[in-house]
Amino acid sequence: MIATYCTHCSGQITSNKFYSLGKTFCSSCYSLYYKLRRCVECGKRKRISRELSIPVCQQCEFQGVACVKCEKNIVKVGVVDVDGPVCHSCVVYYRPHRQCEWCGQSKIGVSRRRLSIGEALICNSCFTNLFPTCSSCGYKRKIFFCTFDKALYCKTCVEEVRFCNGCRIEIPAGSGHYCIGCSYFRTLKRRIRVGQKKLSHYLSKLYEDFGTWMILRRSVHFSAIHINKCLPYFIRLNELTIRLGRYPSYQEVVSEFSVATTRKNLLITLFLDEAGIIKVDCSIKDEYSNLDTIERYMSKFSEASSWSAMLKAYYFELLKKVDLGQTTIRSVRLALTPAVKLLLASRHFGVEEPNNDILEGVLWVSPGQRSAITGFINFLNRAHDLGLVLPERSELIVQKPNETKMQLKDRLIRMLRDPTNSDEYRHELLVLGLAYFHQLVVPKNAMVDFNMLKRDAGGDEYIRLVGFKFYLPDRLCYGDKHLLQLVRMFSDKDST
Repeated sequence: MIATYCTHCSGQITSNKFYSLGKTFCSSCYSLYYKLRRCVECGKRKRISRELSIPVCQQCEFQGVACVKCEKNIVKVGVVDVDGPVCHSCVVYYRPHRQCEWCGQSKIGVSRRRLSIGEALICNSCFTNLFPTCSSCGYKRKIFFCTFDKALYCKTCVEEVRFCNGCRIEIPAGSGHYCIGCSYFRTLKRRIRVGQKKLSHYLSKLYEDFGTWMILRRSVHFSAIHINKCLPYFIRLNELTIRLGRYPSYQEVVSEFSVATTRKNLLITLFLDEAGIIKVDCSIKDEYSNLDTIERYMSKFSEASSWSAMLKAYYFELLKKVDLGQTTIRSVRLALTPAVKLLLASRHFGVEEPNNDILEGVLWVSPGQRSAITGFINFLNRAHDLGLVLPERSELIVQKPNETKMQLKDRLIRMLRDPTNSDEYRHELLVLGLAYFHQLVVPKNAMVDFNMLKRDAGGDEYIRLVGFKFYLPDRLCYGDKHLLQLVRMFSDKDST
């Protein structure tokens, strides 16, 4: 169980705990700060804070005030949080987290329950999973009736007939008082109301309009689930709007955040563009996107390293051409991409300055970067006299492993049985996976790592080498039991 400590004395609480204004008290501190006094409203003797000059109990003080959780008028106060009073029905959400003995997760709905095997401190999810699923409402409950075709029904679904309080269609009685669509719609409205309290008058109404727009764009189910994920970006936009005293332009948004941030919150960006609040300017988007990419390139190396000095010197030389109108920011970004790859490979192999061996390895991994890297090679030869020479343009040599499929399988299984978090292990696992699954030998001078893994539209992982995509099993880097089973499955196919 997770230990709880008193806010005032910092001692561990082993007995009763008391909560007030978001603080936790042990019994000693609570009796010290909250004295028994007679309330001037109800006349009852209750624990009232000694700091109040006029003694009023919490029940009388917050009677009829809206709950900060459900927004209903409070009949009985459950707890007073730092954000305000909480009703007795919602106080369960403010209970301290305890660890479930079965799943090991820390949750609020953990309590000691009596089971057939004895008592256990388990959460609601683990306890509910002990019951079968009702064929009508889909909830896991104690079964009341079973048909001849083995359909199971809970008592509520058998004995009652209910209609949705929203759209009045007939629904399974065990599913509550609302159908799935109305339930998600009510959840969406409630989350919008909570989110609007954190926004100013600039974006409060827009946040509600965004929820309605998202229902038409996607679905009410999607909107109810994702509306809270959009709130942090609305809050950041709200802060920028308050600072400017008006709605920002697209250029001000991308300069304050980044183009990547607007793409991450693409639904919000599309909504604000369609609403005419923040119109997307494609030319500005392309320009700031290139600048963001260049900034990420510059931050890949430490300031004191030689790789950073080479990259910055090359970047400043390219900027001079931009000032003269001889090139564009997009061309600068495209020229820096192979330069960063070459310097990353040099750092990977522990070489302060690139050499021809590393250059050949980079072009083996990305043969299409040959023309783009020419300018950086000429710059290094001119500024640092490295003597780099681009290899002759010829067909790429792709070698097959000398080991048999069985030998590669045995090596891969041994690695998966003894995983580590080191970069050497992950690199060797990736190289071995390419050799086993694709019969591809990665040259010693070529740098491959898991940062090069990408996902296609179907969610499958692949790595692009020598101009081709090589697909690998999901979560290869973790070395889990699923991949171990996959290796054995491949072995069975080979043997047959």
